[in-house]
Amino acid sequence: MSRVNLSFANASCAHCARIVTRSLGRVNGVLSVQVDAMRQRVMVHYDPSRVSLDSIQSLMEGSGYSTRLLG
Repeated sequence: MSRVNLSFANASCAHCARIVTRSLGRVNGVLSVQVDAMRQRVMVHYDPSRVSLDSIQSLMEGSGYSTRLLG
């Protein structure tokens, strides 16, 4: 299992958090999603043998949120 912290722009409310949580939660290999819409951050636990970080970021960007990897 891997964990990644991402920032996501264009989000500022609970509705945005629900969209990101629902979208990522449907991905095979994503184990959990924790969204902090106020700080515009998301932590994703995932299985890298089933889903790539690029796929996670692409899905978020496809939902309208640009992402950036946080160190």
